[in-house]
Amino acid sequence: MSKMAQVIKSEIIRLAKKEAKATAQPVRKASLVNRKEIVQLKRRLVALEKTIKNLLANAPNKSETQDAEGNDGNDGKRVRITAKGMRALRAKWRFTQSQFSKLLGVTQVTIWKWESQKGALTLRKATKAKILAVRNLTPSEAKKRLEEVGKTSKVVKVVKKARKTKKRG
Repeated sequence: MSKMAQVIKSEIIRLAKKEAKATAQPVRKASLVNRKEIVQLKRRLVALEKTIKNLLANAPNKSETQDAEGNDGNDGKRVRITAKGMRALRAKWRFTQSQFSKLLGVTQVTIWKWESQKGALTLRKATKAKILAVRNLTPSEAKKRLEEVGKTSKVVKVVKKARKTKKRG
């Protein structure tokens, strides 16, 4: 009987090992796939870090990136718009405050406030961009621009008036 018990015991152990191996096999395969994927990701991370390092080394310096932040491209120099400069520009073109305000797309009161201040003006990016776009114009070019702006504003007024009459009628 003891020999029979040993045979049964060894058969049970063999079957248990076989079942354990069959159960663990999918986990081993998944683990192997995951390890390979981790290695690939680590290699990719190293390559991306090298790329970033190279890009930072070749990146433009701060003065070149300031153009997008409100400069007009004057060789990376910051642009300072002052009240005195605004008065001088308007005088150079011989514009009234009303004409100057139409050209820049602001109110006449805004022009008056700018000109009555001292020192550098605090402007919105869009307004600063408009000023920088027109500040190097000659008086005749500025008058042409003003006429163009006047024409477009008349068209807008006519369209608005037409919309109002449609709503009423």
